[in-house]
Amino acid sequence: MLGGQPLYDYQAVTGKETEKAIKSICRKKDTEEKEDLSSITIGIITANWIMSGVGLDEIRLAARGNGHLAIKETIIKYADYIYIIAPLAKIIRTHDLKTLNEIVPHNDKYEEYRIDADKRETTFLLTTKRATAPLNITTIALSSCINDNNNKNYKVSEYCPDHRISGTKEEIEVQEFPQDYIRSHKDFLYNINS
Repeated sequence: MLGGQPLYDYQAVTGKETEKAIKSICRKKDTEEKEDLSSITIGIITANWIMSGVGLDEIRLAARGNGHLAIKETIIKYADYIYIIAPLAKIIRTHDLKTLNEIVPHNDKYEEYRIDADKRETTFLLTTKRATAPLNITTIALSSCINDNNNKNYKVSEYCPDHRISGTKEEIEVQEFPQDYIRSHKDFLYNINS
């Protein structure tokens, strides 16, 4: 357990104390010193939203809450490998943070973090995909990303599990887009008409 400022909405801790502990655990040295190569750290993170752009070519993490984004930045900066884990519905095909903040009904505003391109070879997205007739066409674009992996700052893990959903069209839509406020803006957020 790491010390720090509790962020109760996410059952997490944030703040300078937490960031310092993460840096210590990762055992990275400042750039002026030699790195400790006796161990490898794997950072596992998620985000409120993963903004991928229309072509899923570059991911940015969107997070809200005091220090929430700073913790993700620290993990990404200091861990040797990063796994970003999120269900498919949390990957939105836009980089429009302003509109996301307008759509999501919350007082805290989202902030974004763009992962540097030099982290591409060590940053992996692990998400669900759909084997059959998806309403969320992100899964179709995701399949292309898995095959060609020409993204700017991440690779899609080859181990993304199939999540088979069934039911009426309305039931499937609720599974694909769980929140009402997201369902009502799905054409924009998931770029369904592209």
